Amino acid sequence: MANTVARIGTAAVIQYDTAFAFSSPVTVGEVVGFKLPKIATEYVEATTLTSANRFKEFIKGLIDFGEATINVQYGDEDTAHKAIVTAAKAGTKLFWRFNLPTYAGAAGGAGHYVGPFEAFCAVDFSEFN
Repeated sequence: MANTVARIGTAAVIQYDTAFAFSSPVTVGEVVGFKLPKIATEYVEATTLTSANRFKEFIKGLIDFGEATINVQYGDEDTAHKAIVTAAKAGTKLFWRFNLPTYAGAAGGAGHYVGPFEAFCAVDFSEFN
């Protein structure tokens, strides 16, 4: 058996809302897979002609929250799916939350949670034409 802390995302619940407070979250159904964003900080070169010992110097740049991908079995009758497509076409900002399941052995038995983070909908419409 592999010695890893990785977990399969079964039983994960993905939700969105139009408000950061998540006062009216909508659960996305028929999810077949997802990829969480990777938060990264770029480093910007700040070298000048007076840099010590002719070494390059770097400073921390802006934080990039990356992007999340959610794959669903799209259904025309699913109101959540239709709302996501409508929001994407209109450029409406949605906030997303990924509730990951609690696993035995997790610190304190707490569930894993990522978000909410702000994201614009990006939908591949090529399959809808």
